[in-house]
Amino acid sequence: MSTSPTPQLLRPLACVDVAATGPHITLDRIIEVQVTRFAPDGNRTRVVHRLNPGIPIPASASALHRITDQDVVCCPRFETIAVGLEQFLRECDICGSGIKQITLPLLMAEFSRAGIRFSLRKRAVLDVAQPSEPRESRKLIVLATAAVLDALMAKKS
Repeated sequence: MSTSPTPQLLRPLACVDVAATGPHITLDRIIEVQVTRFAPDGNRTRVVHRLNPGIPIPASASALHRITDQDVVCCPRFETIAVGLEQFLRECDICGSGIKQITLPLLMAEFSRAGIRFSLRKRAVLDVAQPSEPRESRKLIVLATAAVLDALMAKKS
């Protein structure tokens, strides 16, 4: 009986999730970005940025992610964290739930508005869920993916 080798990361992998005022890249803005970066050496780093979108947060969006206008009054704008976030994501492959349909287009639009070049060239992009699944299910899949990666990294140590 042979055992399968433990998968190894060849490049850093960033699991990305955002909360936004809505799904439209020209109209809506990111209110929170969460990234967990897994390095091939087993290190894991997590960043969470709550942001002031500069536009009112619709009640429908607040009902979904429970972030209100009052919660973001003193938070920085995306432009303020854009350079640091781009550096954190540099050289990373990217995964997330619904990432190709919603997260990445919103993130790329925000980087563009901030004057930061963010390219997907030479990156693998893994979407771990179908966009038709309920948001809570998608969040659980992203959390499960992060937990599996944690377990793989722990085995390496």
